[in-house]
Amino acid sequence: MNKAFIALIFAFACKDGPADVDATVLDTGPDLEKDSGVDPFDAGDTGPVDTGTTADVGPRDAGDAQLDGDVPDDGAIDTDGAIDPDGAIDPDGAIDPDGAIDPNGAIDPDGGDAGDTGPVQLIEDFTDPVNEILTCPNAVQVLTGANVENGTQCLGIDGSGCPDARGLPGPGAPECADPNHNPFIGAGQCVTDFFACFDPMGACTNDGAGNFAWGNGAMQAIMVDAMGRLVRSEFIPSTSTVPCVVGLPETPGGTRVIYTQQ
Repeated sequence: MNKAFIALIFAFACKDGPADVDATVLDTGPDLEKDSGVDPFDAGDTGPVDTGTTADVGPRDAGDAQLDGDVPDDGAIDTDGAIDPDGAIDPDGAIDPDGAIDPNGAIDPDGGDAGDTGPVQLIEDFTDPVNEILTCPNAVQVLTGANVENGTQCLGIDGSGCPDARGLPGPGAPECADPNHNPFIGAGQCVTDFFACFDPMGACTNDGAGNFAWGNGAMQAIMVDAMGRLVRSEFIPSTSTVPCVVGLPETPGGTRVIYTQQ
């Protein structure tokens, strides 16, 4: 290639092109993004954002920094990355469908907030009738000894008869606040706590068929089979028509009863 031909190439290359060439792509509709604009989000637009990754149906949410249309946003600021359909802010990363905030990282499907891994239960074991044992949900074992009926009558859960008929103090009596009388006070408080939802108070009546009614409306219903063995016991508080605790024998006619909070 000679010098004259190279000079000719440079001469053509240095000439000016068309003066009005626009290198941008123009929008073809009133709501599309401006590809060369400084603000990639047009308030109220229905077109895609310039990155082409997220469908934008409105302006940014100032409260949670989410783009409208990308997640079902409840308006709460989710610091853990979870989407909370109930509006609660869960710092532990768990999504709680019951609306409760569980700081321990557990999901409680029953509406609680303590990280339940199963039903809350108390076990009554009267295999040894002289030394009955109650095992609380926290695994504490309460040995009642001879005072077992004192405690069950104080809680109104005895089932053998009303306190007056048995000659023992009932719910609310001063003696029931004495741990020397009531084994479910002090070291055995967990039993009282378990049955706290059942709130018998006032005069007690027994219809002889296993139904105990209290003056404030609380009721205990005991069902037995033809041999007189426990089939089911229900503890219905004064504020409800359904039981808050249900007792079932572990085995038919067995000496262990499982009480479960409902």
